[in-house]
Amino acid sequence: MATFEEKLWPASFRGVPFNATASTLTIGRRTHVFEYPQRDKPFVEDLGKSAREITLTAVFAGPEYITGMNRLLEAMEQEGSGVLVHPMLGSMTVTPKATTKVTYSTTKLGFSSADLVFVESGDYVFPTSSNDTAAVSASASETLKQSALDAFLDKFDLSGAQDFVKAAVTGNLSKFFELSDYKELCRLFSVSDEMSELSAKAISLVSSDVEVFAKTVVDSFGYSRLAYSVNNWRRVTRLLSRLVRSDGMNNDYQTGQVSDEEARTTAQSSTLQSLARQTLLAEAVSASAKVGGDEDTAEGGIAYEDMIAVRDQVLAALDAEMLETESDDVYLALEDARSAVSDDMTTRAQDSARLISVTPPDVQPALVVAYNFYEDADREKEIIDRNGIRHGGFVPARELKLLSR
Repeated sequence: MATFEEKLWPASFRGVPFNATASTLTIGRRTHVFEYPQRDKPFVEDLGKSAREITLTAVFAGPEYITGMNRLLEAMEQEGSGVLVHPMLGSMTVTPKATTKVTYSTTKLGFSSADLVFVESGDYVFPTSSNDTAAVSASASETLKQSALDAFLDKFDLSGAQDFVKAAVTGNLSKFFELSDYKELCRLFSVSDEMSELSAKAISLVSSDVEVFAKTVVDSFGYSRLAYSVNNWRRVTRLLSRLVRSDGMNNDYQTGQVSDEEARTTAQSSTLQSLARQTLLAEAVSASAKVGGDEDTAEGGIAYEDMIAVRDQVLAALDAEMLETESDDVYLALEDARSAVSDDMTTRAQDSARLISVTPPDVQPALVVAYNFYEDADREKEIIDRNGIRHGGFVPARELKLLSR
């Protein structure tokens, strides 16, 4: 077994070795004491850790005692911080203080010593500016929604239409509210009853003022105002992107040779469908800005691969709509939204943990896997959810996908 002395690191500063005979370490916390009249106890404000101060006594003995000391003094006087290897604390970055004292003995030839004083240094960094890419996506979402509404108001017109035309248009609108993904979104936001009432109100307003009708339709597909009730924005964004591209939201109302009233029904139903689809797209853009953010607190964590997959799904939905829209303003809004989502999610994904493959040596509980890999047993549910494990007590000895941190 190694002796205590053998376990010590050889002392050096900036690569210059020396013998250390004594060392002291000054640590603590920076505080400011507030004392108030008529109060017996003060209030102490903690301002963070104090800079560590290390004092070492360096000794050189033997024929090279002058040469060795001179090399150390030269290292001490160099500008900036350097690496100190402390016998017990190991390697650290320090800056020498001006209180170094050197002693040359006149009674002991071949001996010199120096009292070295260092302050532990941090990195010298400057503040950096960065763009709030998520805010840009949120702004692009609102612009897209307004552009879709303006385009709808320019084209939609049921004035003077016969009742069966209005009934056909509202019938097509009601089908959107029956789509499974729409209902799933309502369930996620816990607003099934509220959205059901709102959709019924939108249908009933088809014969009223077109602007009131349009805004009610937009509200029927608008979830961003209900953000307080959701914590899994990854799922929300994927559902919105999938709903936008579903067959139910991309009906081809053209039926060949038709009467004037049937043509009018087709045109107005298509215009209404575009409004619904573009509103949902705007919601997807807004939701994408929350994926991986403070509001995205779903179990399982968010990996780089998750962020990129969500980004690509939203971009694909935006690309498809750009090929469909006939409005120049909507096209430009879609283009801006696409750029914003791409920049935002790509930028934020860079800081996300990566997925790595880990294979347990044998069948064991998820709690053990979490502790062995993360040193945090509380992350067992994350492992279970990400890998679709049926029973947390029996994680199979197969390849698992885990976050790298």
